[in-house]
Amino acid sequence: MPEHGGLDDRRIQDARIFVANLQDVVSRLPVGAPAPAITVDASDRTGSVHCLVDLLGTPERVAIDEDWWQRVGPAGVGRAVWQALEFARSKATMARLTLARHGCSNPDRRLDYSQVLADGPAEPMPDYNSPRLGGVLVRKTERAMTILDRAEALRQARETERERVITGPRGLFRVVMSGAVIARVEANEQVLKPSDAAGLAEDATQVLRRATDHQAGLE
Repeated sequence: MPEHGGLDDRRIQDARIFVANLQDVVSRLPVGAPAPAITVDASDRTGSVHCLVDLLGTPERVAIDEDWWQRVGPAGVGRAVWQALEFARSKATMARLTLARHGCSNPDRRLDYSQVLADGPAEPMPDYNSPRLGGVLVRKTERAMTILDRAEALRQARETERERVITGPRGLFRVVMSGAVIARVEANEQVLKPSDAAGLAEDATQVLRRATDHQAGLE
């Protein structure tokens, strides 16, 4: 796994202010209201690399300040991107918990894997006095067993999957996946130049999006 970056005092304060501001916003909403449109921004420990995610923690954009070469350098920029993404996802989790406490409905764009693994949606339950009830229960049990069997086969396949490298279109940034796990986050130190901030950020954005899709089984 990539190296984790512990939170420093500046970023802890940033998280506290973020949650306080969100609590102020949602306290004015009616109970059960949809979650407000929220994007979450966070930075690495140096404050020179930034990551924007949605409420579910999906990467939307990476930004790198022009002075990145002096502050993190080509050897540290991959780690800095990972720190910014981790912090942004932590803040997104705080946001979801805050919204839930205030009764706001959270977004959910997850796949219904039961439909994927069982070749379709579940059969509706009939009334309990219906003569069809016994047959439906049998078919539901068979469907549940099919889902479990296919899920286990998928888990085993993902665990034994060979390493996969996802590289940005410019070749400046890459992620190494081991199954569904991000094993390494790397920048191409050999070709990077101080003027590559924008291109490196765009590569990182595209790579992290593809890695997230891969983890979700969408790629």
